[in-house]
Amino acid sequence: MLRLLLIVSGGFEALFGLSALLAPDLLIGSLGSEPNAATIFLARVFGAATLGLGIAALLARDQAGTRGGLAVAYGLGLYNVLAACLIIRTAMAVGGAPLWSTDVVHAAIGAHVATASKAIVVNNRSFGSTRCSSAQLAASSPMPLSAPSICMMTISIAG
Repeated sequence: MLRLLLIVSGGFEALFGLSALLAPDLLIGSLGSEPNAATIFLARVFGAATLGLGIAALLARDQAGTRGGLAVAYGLGLYNVLAACLIIRTAMAVGGAPLWSTDVVHAAIGAHVATASKAIVVNNRSFGSTRCSSAQLAASSPMPLSAPSICMMTISIAG
């Protein structure tokens, strides 16, 4: 399941990142803003970041049960949860069906990645060839916060 999520989400992020790099005016215009030098620059930086995240997810697809693969999955899950929270805030201010549908996709991917990652850790209780006890697993968990608490923190910080 996590492998499929890394492929699907990684593919979407890579395509989005590439499109933001090549056509930042379309991204900015879809938010109801006029492109200028600063917004084009930020859209391209955002495109580069999402392209990198997407490529990392695609490259990690066959390593989902290892520490590195899970690290990529947790990063991808965190990105999607934070993006969903920020999109909700923007959609409430700007409106528009495209933002709401994008939010649903980010929230679903974030929730599924978190669930699939946790299932691998709990079921295997190991990373690669290194076995971990339950106490070590709990102490080293890279996602101690739940998605709703991350979302609420993001909205309060951004607001």
